[in-house]
Amino acid sequence: MSWSEALRAYALVKNPSVDIPKNVYISSTERFIVIKDGYPKSTFHYLILPRIPFSAHVSTSEVTLGAEELNSLRSTLQLDKEIVLDLLDGMEDVVRDLEASIQTDMRRTKGHEWDILAGFHAVPSMKHLHLHVFSKDLCSDMLKNKKHYWSFHPEGGFFLNLETVRGWVEGKQDKEVMALPASKYEPILKQPLRSFWTGEEFKTIPKLKAHLENLQQLEFEPSDPPGRALHRRSNSTLNAFSFDPGFLPLSLSASTEESNLERGTNQRHLGFFSGVALVVGLQVGSGIFSSPGVIVHRVDSAGASLVVWVVAGLLAWTGASSFAEIGSAIPVNGGAQAYLAYAYGPMMSYLYSWTALSLLKPGSAAIIALIFGEYICRLLFHVSVVNTSSSTTKATSQEDVPDIPEWAVKAAAIGALALVTIVNISNAKAGSNVQIVLTAIKICTLLFVLLLGFLVLLSPSSESHLTVSTFFMGTSTNMGDWAIAIYSSLWGYDGWDQLNFVAGEMVDPARDLPRVIHSSMALVIGLFTAANVSYLVTLSKEVVASSNTVALDFGLATLGPAGATVFSVLVAISTIGALNGSSFTSARLVQEAAREKFLPGFFGSSHPTRNTPVNALLFQSGLTALFVLFGGGFRTLVNLFSVAQWLFYFLTVLGLIILRYTEPHLERPYRTYITTPLLFCTVALFLLLMPIVAAPKEAIGAFCFISLGFPIYLLTQPSTNHPGVSRTDALVERLRGFWRPKHRGVQPVRSIREEREEQTGMLELSGGPR
Repeated sequence: MSWSEALRAYALVKNPSVDIPKNVYISSTERFIVIKDGYPKSTFHYLILPRIPFSAHVSTSEVTLGAEELNSLRSTLQLDKEIVLDLLDGMEDVVRDLEASIQTDMRRTKGHEWDILAGFHAVPSMKHLHLHVFSKDLCSDMLKNKKHYWSFHPEGGFFLNLETVRGWVEGKQDKEVMALPASKYEPILKQPLRSFWTGEEFKTIPKLKAHLENLQQLEFEPSDPPGRALHRRSNSTLNAFSFDPGFLPLSLSASTEESNLERGTNQRHLGFFSGVALVVGLQVGSGIFSSPGVIVHRVDSAGASLVVWVVAGLLAWTGASSFAEIGSAIPVNGGAQAYLAYAYGPMMSYLYSWTALSLLKPGSAAIIALIFGEYICRLLFHVSVVNTSSSTTKATSQEDVPDIPEWAVKAAAIGALALVTIVNISNAKAGSNVQIVLTAIKICTLLFVLLLGFLVLLSPSSESHLTVSTFFMGTSTNMGDWAIAIYSSLWGYDGWDQLNFVAGEMVDPARDLPRVIHSSMALVIGLFTAANVSYLVTLSKEVVASSNTVALDFGLATLGPAGATVFSVLVAISTIGALNGSSFTSARLVQEAAREKFLPGFFGSSHPTRNTPVNALLFQSGLTALFVLFGGGFRTLVNLFSVAQWLFYFLTVLGLIILRYTEPHLERPYRTYITTPLLFCTVALFLLLMPIVAAPKEAIGAFCFISLGFPIYLLTQPSTNHPGVSRTDALVERLRGFWRPKHRGVQPVRSIREEREEQTGMLELSGGPR
């Protein structure tokens, strides 16, 4: 099923309250279904769909309409006048009920009312007739370009208000339909952006939106004539991109301040420098303190390891540019999950959701927990040995240090996991209050490494281990080893796929987004390369290659036992913060998955008094613990995680290339060179093929995890050919009862405020904190 047929699929379902995703469904009657618009351009935005088949009441009889008659407004207007008027009358009845609910929600959440507009899109891109009902504010993160704005402008644009359409029907004596050619509306895009409140013109969308957001905050009294004039009732239309396939919120903007949540919008506050700082903070994580050893071990030379860091950084750079383009063209929360659904359909999106739930989120959390365990155990075992021997020599060898028992590392990792789980169970906000401090600690730790490495390089009494004669000596020629090394480096850069979400917070994204991407990626590559130079100047290649705790060894070599202690504590604190963030967001992903019937409904509940997702936290913690205990250790888990993650990165960017040719007219506020996604896909394909030889167990394991999603999709998701009907027989349908919460009757319109409160605190989940 293509995305353009999604509304028709919803209209065909027999039991909307069960078969339409919970985050999409609002209410239904015998003849109509109300759903949320997947790309809302206002604070409140809904769609009214006539059901298929539709019973039109004509005189004393009924006429049944099918999918073809209801394909679009054009096809519907060709029907008999009495049939069309009955359809419009029914829609107006639903609008009145929906309007009352929205206004009640407005008064409760904002203290005043806005007009509710209703209308049709003049040039629809979605099959099946649908009426848009939305609040007259146009304040939404989804409104990102001129086409979006003119799609909703109440006084002019790509819309046909409900009253106008009724006038056409009532004024016609035959079946002639007013022409709706797309060419009629193309000149509108050349008009300046004009406020529908004041008529003032604006040069950019961000400036127009700031104007609209300021107006939205005004509270007009009923006795205020100008205010009431502005709130004059009218009926309007909607946008060309109104599809929500029921995504899990795998990727949501993390910058929703509490005041902004109250208004239903995010303030655009990021300029160039603040954008760069945010992007750098997303990428600097535990990887730079744990991955260098794996890389040196694989490529077997200092020079080659630096090449790997640069190559991986450039690959992440091309990926960030590609994601920025597809994110601007498909302006919806969900990250890779949403882009995969748009390019390939719901199955691919589901597979990504399944993989994120079963492997990517718990796997990355297990890696972080094991890094914590390595550093804590090395601190206790290594530094205690050095102190006991009263060594005053700055050690660079581990020969006299006993091997750390594997059980000790895993026990420490499980302990850290238990700690953050208890914290998140006990208090809904405790887990998020310390993230800024912990982010600052990890960045300061990296800068400390750079400073000490620079001092060692300049010190005449220190002998550098990084020499020209041995720079590339012994470099591996095995391409599989290089692929695994690049994977390990990419773990350090993980977070680059979040960069397109920064655009929603920028004051002028068209100008600043390319500058932020290119500047921040260049800066991160420089920082990571410089940190590795510091490690390799101070430590021998052999020490780096054998260590998963290179920062501890670096501290021991530069500052002695005190330095090892300081770096161990700093990295441990950083990893605890990352693990806490991962636990916080993963639990909410599990909870939402249960609500959307991906998992048993038991995991979707919250604690009655603490309002914390206890069951979801225990589920994701248990799954993470299994990866810690049986995942094969840090290096194996990085390979397993990376193969699965990069398969979907490859498919996402490949989807960008496909859309360049299948939808050339799709508006792209940010457009990268075509060579960028082509280069990304070429290297990503190499990375996917090489581990089959170099790390076959991890590669097979990753593909097995992904493949398990196919039968689960077939068992738990409705058929696209017959929506609402199981793909399997009655026995399987009975089994599905365990997976689906029961719904009874028609559900009332859910409070938009309640929906926002459910998602408050969700961080970027595609990659997550490290």
